[in-house]
Amino acid sequence: MNKGPKTFYFIGGEPSSFLTMVNMARLLKMIDPDYRVEAVIPYHHFLAQMDVREFLDEFDEVWHLPTCDFQRNILQGVLRGRAFKRALRNIRFRQHSIFFAFISVEMSVNLAIQFISERLKPAKIILLTYAKKQIEITKFGGRLSRLLTALNQFYSFVLGCYPMRSYVSASGQFMYREHVSALPFPRVALLENPCCGNEARKADAAAPMALPYPVIARRKEDQTAAPKKFVLFFGDASMAGFFTQLNGEFLYEKTAQYAKAIKDYYGKKNIPVFYKPHPFDGEKIMPGCEGAGFDFFKEKINAEMTFSKYHDRLAAVYTVSSHSVLFGSKNGIPSYWAFELCFSDEDLKKSFREVTVQCESRLLKSLKSLDEIGSFDDDKRQIDEKELIKAWETGMLALME
Repeated sequence: MNKGPKTFYFIGGEPSSFLTMVNMARLLKMIDPDYRVEAVIPYHHFLAQMDVREFLDEFDEVWHLPTCDFQRNILQGVLRGRAFKRALRNIRFRQHSIFFAFISVEMSVNLAIQFISERLKPAKIILLTYAKKQIEITKFGGRLSRLLTALNQFYSFVLGCYPMRSYVSASGQFMYREHVSALPFPRVALLENPCCGNEARKADAAAPMALPYPVIARRKEDQTAAPKKFVLFFGDASMAGFFTQLNGEFLYEKTAQYAKAIKDYYGKKNIPVFYKPHPFDGEKIMPGCEGAGFDFFKEKINAEMTFSKYHDRLAAVYTVSSHSVLFGSKNGIPSYWAFELCFSDEDLKKSFREVTVQCESRLLKSLKSLDEIGSFDDDKRQIDEKELIKAWETGMLALME
């Protein structure tokens, strides 16, 4: 494929989307080795704690930017924002390129795409998402924060990033941001089983184009630290403080039963179960999992990196409510979450059910009984790289029109 731009930029943001961009870069190189792929990565304290060097090798060049965020210290926030824009000016962007960025709550990403859209006309910016439509944060108990929204508006006016609203939980904890209005760029939804290319775009001009989630299995000989086959449990020690609708005692009791049942099921198969903490938690284990006998996953990579690096070895992934299992299912790994078992609030359950439906993955299961543990482990999807490359080549041709 030789039509259109030859350089593709990937604007990094949250660590959860970093590996998706790495896999997209590899796919583009598979389509055409002459394509140039570059990463623009703003500093993020979670990503800085991870060992990402092996993944950065996919890019022809990597541009690192300083930190930039919506912080309450306005003077420091403005100074950091201006330093961030100065660093952007130092990047040697190539004309007539395509820029990929996820629809993001991060000020750094919004500043970067605003800067690029104004300075590099006619730059083509493509926004990426994991779903056809966004789930409303109010369904999870979020409420608009006038104070944080005013802060977002201030930064938008002073620095030139896109206006956003902020939402907090009933306890005042920050939950999410959203754009005040839709950004003026085309969108691509990365789904497990989409229809691709022009047909998807013509079906509904307002809907995002759909492309297959970029699944890349990294088969390396040096992966001796992990067993030949294992299971991951994704924890979240601060979950009860985030979702104030949760009954703490009920959650603890049910999580303990759930964790023990997982350990018992895979113990009979001689498959070890590893506990992977949420990035906010450090090495803290969530209540209910302490006595389950899980091994501790110590490698400093996030969920998406783990699914790609150990794709062939992962038998299944589990959680109570971590969205990590959504990425597991998109990677073709049997993925189970247990909000039906561990939550007592019906409204909160309904919200997670909607997320499950939006994910549209046959490998994502909401457990309603402990007997369903391991129920579709044998359905693990094998990667067909030829089909993946073909679908992406069709999609990229449509984007270049």
